[in-house]
Amino acid sequence: MPHRILIQLTDEDYEILDAQSKANGTSIAIEVAKTLQQRLHTKIEPMNNESLTILKQLFDDGFIENIATGEDDSLSDDELERIAASFGGGKMASEMVIEDRGPE
Repeated sequence: MPHRILIQLTDEDYEILDAQSKANGTSIAIEVAKTLQQRLHTKIEPMNNESLTILKQLFDDGFIENIATGEDDSLSDDELERIAASFGGGKMASEMVIEDRGPE
């Protein structure tokens, strides 16, 4: 089932897509769809050593927050339970509030 979306393009991107559509005898919408298809199905190549060196330098200098590894960022259920347990120990906040109020 096709979906309809609204996109916003810069003038430069619009001009590029307009030129492509005129050259191919298609509409801009078809050129956008083709571009998306190519991008979605393109395999990301691993970084070469020079790129990795530059990224590490940018990271060390504080210009970027992390270096993409291409690995899945989601945590396993065991890891999520471990993290929850580390924060979940002790009393509930509602019990601490009642204790802080002192005797009535």
